[in-house]
Formats: sequence, structure tokens, C-alpha cells
Amino acid sequence: MQQELSSNQSYVLLSDLANELKIPAYRLRSWEVLYPFIKSFRDSTGRRFYDKKTVEIFREISRLLYQEGRKNTEIFTIISHRFSSDLALKAQDSETVSLKQEDIESSPLLNLEKTANSLKEREANFSEENKALKEGLNNLLNSLKKLGETIVSQEKV
Repeated sequence: MQQELSSNQSYVLLSDLANELKIPAYRLRSWEVLYPFIKSFRDSTGRRFYDKKTVEIFREISRLLYQEGRKNTEIFTIISHRFSSDLALKAQDSETVSLKQEDIESSPLLNLEKTANSLKEREANFSEENKALKEGLNNLLNSLKKLGETIVSQEKV
């Protein structure tokens, strides 16, 4: 949900924040989708602005992601816990989505991580099956070689 700027707060323009964090603007915009507690404000020309608390959240996400190498689901949980009281106040003031445990558990990011873990397990199973198939094919090839050698030796007799 985009909101109009109010004159009593200071805001940071999206492009300025992108330059400060050395992160492309499209990435910051995508974080608005990934992290529902990030909200932009728009001026009359449609430019995106962020309040001080949201800028702080962006900085923390950047640090966790790029310096600590955290996953998005971990970042979601860390940010939601770290800023929960501020986010609750912001939700009351600006109708921002409040974070509840069921919201976190039903997050598309967690579903993506579950899917990724499931795919990793399947990949491991496929690797084991692939190894077993290779062994079976090698055994079959060796048997065929021996059979061929036997046939050749019997033809010589």
C-alpha cells in the first residue's frame, strides 16, 4: 500500500537510498514485495520515498544479506523480531500490515525455502539413484565384455 507524503517527517528518495547502499533501485523495490513491513511513500509525481525507520530496515536487510550472508527467510524473521515494536507502532499510525507469527509462518518466503529444501533432498536422492544406476550399468557392461570374450574364444576353437 503506497501512501502520500506528510510534511512533518523527513524522507529519503529511493535513488538516494540505492546510491547510499550501493544496491540497484529495482532490488530495493523488490524488497517491498519480499518484506511486507517495508512501505514506500509517493509524492505527487510518483517518486518513492522512505521514512527514517524504513531506511533503517533497508540498511539492516542489506547488512544481513550482503555482509552476513543470511537467507531471505532468516532476514524476515530477524527484522520482524528486531523491529516488532516499531512496526506495531507504525501499523497503528499508517495501517501497515502488522506482523503476527501466523503471517511469518505463512510467508511465501518460507514456502520457497521449504520447496528449496525439498528440492535439495530430491537432488540428493537422485544423486544416490544415479550412482546406483552407474554401478549397475558398469556391472552390465563388464558382463557383456566377458560374454563377448567368451564368444570370441569359443569361435577360435
